Amino acid sequence: MTLKMRFLGYRVEKIRPLNEARAVDSGANFLSEAVVFSVAASIIMAEGWRAHNSAKNRRDVVNDRLEGLESANVLSVSLGLKRHTEYQQQPTLITLPGINEN
Repeated sequence: MTLKMRFLGYRVEKIRPLNEARAVDSGANFLSEAVVFSVAASIIMAEGWRAHNSAKNRRDVVNDRLEGLESANVLSVSLGLKRHTEYQQQPTLITLPGINEN
């Protein structure tokens, strides 16, 4: 390894051992930052999960209300609309002029 380092032009540096007090201080600093990071990451993940479930529940409530109105023939008869599930649009394929599918 020393020969390779000299061949590449690097200086060989001697690394001094870390004393015990600095090692304990560095380890404690690492652990405290890891705890703070993990708490922050878990809060962000929990908030995303909560927002996802809240939006899902809101959609379910709206769908239930629409189905209730449609089953009572209030919505479709008075407005002449299709069922709300029939309005979900299917993806359309767009063709460009001059490009052929082969």
